[in-house]
Amino acid sequence: MKDPYRLFGEGELCGWKTQPRVFIIQTRRPEFARKLRKRQDCSELATVGVNFYLRQFAVSGDWRKIRRLITRYLTSAGNRISGAALRQGASEIVPRVKTAAIERQRP
Repeated sequence: MKDPYRLFGEGELCGWKTQPRVFIIQTRRPEFARKLRKRQDCSELATVGVNFYLRQFAVSGDWRKIRRLITRYLTSAGNRISGAALRQGASEIVPRVKTAAIERQRP
């Protein structure tokens, strides 16, 4: 028999069942927390921790809905380059752009 209270997701975003049709979704990323806060079927339960980011939300629904939501959020975040990696090599990635204002300032 399958465990009805099993965990689904990864460390950054995961969910589990607590009661019939009630799930807890936990995130370590502010982007996911902002998305969850905007949903009408979610309510924020707790902000945990001092030196790290951890938010928990209560969501009503079934396993199918929760799995789809977590999978959609994780796949949408997986296609992006992290901000730190992008800023680190920004000068090599993007060539300098000359504008008309810069050209006029030079003698």
